Amino acid sequence: MTSRDYILRTPDVQANCVKYVSSLRPDDDHPLLVSVKPWVKRRSTDQNARYWAWLTIIAGEAARLGVSDKFYDPEVWHEHFKKLFLGKRVVIDDTVELLPESSANKGVRRFSEYCEQVDAWAAERGIIIPAMGETL
Repeated sequence: MTSRDYILRTPDVQANCVKYVSSLRPDDDHPLLVSVKPWVKRRSTDQNARYWAWLTIIAGEAARLGVSDKFYDPEVWHEHFKKLFLGKRVVIDDTVELLPESSANKGVRRFSEYCEQVDAWAAERGIIIPAMGETL
């Protein structure tokens, strides 16, 4: 069985969803999960590409400007910023740990806010990130 997703915007789509769910025949050996949650438009591929271009700039500039003594791979900066701006604090063995949260499931608005935080971090350290529409 393949997964099906419905974005309930109209009564017709809602009716199709209900009809489909009603047609299913789960049992103890084949249970199904039904989840209803607010739909959030995921970040665009343009947003994602721009973000990774930013990380590449940060990786190069951080070493040059003395923010870091090494050129880190953009993936390292990605993990750093996830911890810094999307991290959640948990207590493990009486120690507070900061665990990164994925950026992949952020909607357009929250991902834009996250990118603004990364941009501000860079600007505070003299790393200039080109604005939208400027050449990278």
